[in-house]
Amino acid sequence: MQKIRLSLETGSTPDTESASASFPTIEFVYGLGSSGLTPFEFALAQKTVGDEVQLQLQPNQIPEFFGHIRIPAVHASGGSDSIALKARILDISPASSREVVRTLADVANCGDSCCGCH
Repeated sequence: MQKIRLSLETGSTPDTESASASFPTIEFVYGLGSSGLTPFEFALAQKTVGDEVQLQLQPNQIPEFFGHIRIPAVHASGGSDSIALKARILDISPASSREVVRTLADVANCGDSCCGCH
């Protein structure tokens, strides 16, 4: 299992040149969702450290797109306008057994849907 650490910026255009917000780094264990990979994890597949992924999402797509992965800044975004996201991979490293168990426990608590609160 791999742990991914990334930075995230949001803006109103896909290039996020005029990023409206950037957030602290985000870490998660890749591939531990109860339904397999999330669309976000698919977007990160085969990427390496330093790679960027640019996305354009409607607010109503965000919960399903990220699934169990907690992205607080994005979950907190409101409104009806699309949101441009730029994620840059900062590090990929082996996840410790403790991190895997903690993530599995968090995912198990979500059941069929995730509140994004863990």
